[in-house]
Amino acid sequence: MKITTINIGLAKEVLQIHGEDANGKKVLRKQLKRKDMAQYLG
Repeated sequence: MKITTINIGLAKEVLQIHGEDANGKKVLRKQLKRKDMAQYLG
């Protein structure tokens, strides 16, 4: 699973992350709190 595109939906406290591969197929869907975002992407 290689993620080529990451989309982040911004809100006040909870962020939605969607990842797609090169073919546009969704391979990641995650919900995170703002405080956890940097650690997850790092």
